[in-house]
Amino acid sequence: MEKKSRIRQPEFWDSAPSELERLTFFGRLEEKEQMAEGWRRNILYAAGFVLALLVIVLFTRLWR
Repeated sequence: MEKKSRIRQPEFWDSAPSELERLTFFGRLEEKEQMAEGWRRNILYAAGFVLALLVIVLFTRLWR
């Protein structure tokens, strides 16, 4: 009498959830990086705007 193996053989779709998890992880990571890049860009624009205002204020005070 041959014993049946209790070890479940992997099926084709068994790797799909882990692949999906990996893809969503990298998707979320990329999304976070894009958001961080957007924040950095906005902060740089704001800093440039403030610097431009300071330069304008200083020049207008010097020319009085």
